Amino acid sequence: MMPTRTGTSFSFQNDPAFIVGLSLAIVLGMLALLVPFYVSLFLLALLLYSVSLVEKPATVLYSLAFIAPQINIMVTGGHSIGKTFVYDHHNFLLVDFLSLAIVIVIAIGRVTGKVGPIRRRSFDLPLLFLAGYAAASLLWVKDLSSGLVIFLELCSCIVIFYSPILLMKEKRTAEIFLWIWLIIAIYSAILSISTLYVHYGHGILYRATQYFDDSQYMLRFVVIVFAKIKKRVGGFADPNRVAHYLNTALLAGLVLYLHAKKRFAKICIGLVMFLLLYTIVHTLSKAGIGSLMAIVFFYVLLHKRFSGKAIRTLLIFFIALVTCIVLMSVIDLSGGLGRFGESPAETSGNMSLALRLKWWQASLTLLFASGGLGAGVGGIAGHDWSYAQSVYFSLLADLGLIGFLLAAYFLFTYAVELYTLMKKIYDDNFYYSLALMAAGCVGLFFIHALVDFGYNLRLPWLMAGLALAAAEMGNNALAPQEKEG
Repeated sequence: MMPTRTGTSFSFQNDPAFIVGLSLAIVLGMLALLVPFYVSLFLLALLLYSVSLVEKPATVLYSLAFIAPQINIMVTGGHSIGKTFVYDHHNFLLVDFLSLAIVIVIAIGRVTGKVGPIRRRSFDLPLLFLAGYAAASLLWVKDLSSGLVIFLELCSCIVIFYSPILLMKEKRTAEIFLWIWLIIAIYSAILSISTLYVHYGHGILYRATQYFDDSQYMLRFVVIVFAKIKKRVGGFADPNRVAHYLNTALLAGLVLYLHAKKRFAKICIGLVMFLLLYTIVHTLSKAGIGSLMAIVFFYVLLHKRFSGKAIRTLLIFFIALVTCIVLMSVIDLSGGLGRFGESPAETSGNMSLALRLKWWQASLTLLFASGGLGAGVGGIAGHDWSYAQSVYFSLLADLGLIGFLLAAYFLFTYAVELYTLMKKIYDDNFYYSLALMAAGCVGLFFIHALVDFGYNLRLPWLMAGLALAAAEMGNNALAPQEKEG
């Protein structure tokens, strides 16, 4: 006799979570028949991890905060594993597998009621059109395998974007998320600075992290620690990506600093922020440092806490920045600042703007050759270079004018909805600070992305979702207080 539901007891007959979980287990079990044994174990672990988070789905965001910065921990498989770079078109990041776990968590959470209704938003349709056009472009992409990988990475970006919107509903969740983000940033900063003094060989690490290699199928976990590059720090990513990630962490630290209640906590957070700034300067990323200066300027102007003392606050930031540059020049990088004055002639066309101009020209060539349709998602990866070192040129080269306009339409509708919500919560409160910080991180990306990155960088998608989630939390939490007042 099968058990039945009594009160809150479990029922095998009509419990929807059991049905969904069993269905997913069957699907992954059938998939396991097509892949090697160790891949089956990985899929099983992924399913068990997802099911373990169903009771409190928001905790999956903590994993996202932990794993997102590990930019150069990759999983690559197949008979041809490609190059060992984060932007290579044969590699997935660990965060992409976490995206699959998030989908499972949301699916089961919706059935069990642990995840709230997925309401329609103004930007859903433009984003669906963009993803649909990217999928359609696989029909004419030069290298289908490269295009499929980049398309799946784009899907991962979309899942990451919606994750905070659907799962972050409590202030406590957001605070823990920020603390994890800041703590992992400390680790990343220390690792980056260490590359000035410790040589991490690419080959040694690469060989040490090849696993499950056989004649029929290869699955490799690849960890790369970049050594210093022309006196620039490395770490788990190249200097530009390190600078961009640490910029987001510095802004996260600013939110925690503004709303810390104890003086000791403020001092500790302030010291961590100085460490992050010191490391950012060490990357010698002109776009990274420039984007940070611009966003800090706007954050101070737009936040009510700094009303009447914006000039003093910006002066303190400027003094801290100059102090970091002086310390860097004296202690570690004597002469390294000369890179900021490089010209195309000095670099023989191999560094900085000169190289980017070549890629941008090649991207436009792809665009014109395709009649404006684009070379297809991942189209750049099917040619001689991996990405255009500019999100704008990458998008134009891959998805053409149609994809570019769809992306612009999505951003416009998203920005309007975010602005509408942020107007309602404008004040010196945690929710506005967090929403402004996350929106600022998106701004960091779009400034830095003028000269670097591609549209499949996961970090800005996460921050865009976090900004909207914070604004919605603030609107839900503060609206009842306004009615009572």
